[in-house]
Amino acid sequence: MDPSKKLLAGWVAIAVAAAMPIFSHAGTDDQPLWEELKQRGVAGLVFDLRSNGGGLLDEAVQTANFFLPKDRLVVYTRGRDPDSEQRFHSTEEPILPDVPMVVLVNGGSASASEIVAGALQDWDRAIIMGQTTFGKGLVQQVFSISRVGTVAGCRVLAGTIERNCRIRVNRESRGIGDYPLDSLRREKDDAREVREGFECGMKLGGFEDLKEGDVLEAYRIDEVRRTF
Repeated sequence: MDPSKKLLAGWVAIAVAAAMPIFSHAGTDDQPLWEELKQRGVAGLVFDLRSNGGGLLDEAVQTANFFLPKDRLVVYTRGRDPDSEQRFHSTEEPILPDVPMVVLVNGGSASASEIVAGALQDWDRAIIMGQTTFGKGLVQQVFSISRVGTVAGCRVLAGTIERNCRIRVNRESRGIGDYPLDSLRREKDDAREVREGFECGMKLGGFEDLKEGDVLEAYRIDEVRRTF
């Protein structure tokens, strides 16, 4: 990462190379960088996570902790067994608690990158700009409904599932097709979007062979034009 790139007066851009994911070591090696930025008294920070595939969950939590107050929920994981839920919180006071932030993402931002961007957005700590990232859902139940077809009961594992997006179907770590999302429902009502951690019902156009355990990746690339 190169803290020397400057945008507006006092703003610093941190670019993370796709080939060198920050989240493989951010929790330890990069702390001096944030300390240096604090000492400089930077006016703002642009955190570029475009095309960054992420890495370790623990390091994503630590990276978010550099900016979030102590005891904020960063992410939680949950399997089909309710007792398997794990919650990850910020554990220390942040190094840069008040510096204005913009986080850049695109369709290649995934995994730990999405965790950091989502946590900073959820706690109103940063503005997210760029292109829509992937949302991922796990098929937990499959229903066959007369005159409707196959509906998948899913839990959103990461990101956001948006209506009118497309869905990649993955089975046993292999992609088996790409289909339009015909309908998205939450608690029997049509939904515009369903975010991470919530359950929803999805019906795909032209595909009825969904199975429990399938992983559905939603995507729709939207350009966001802003002026600094």
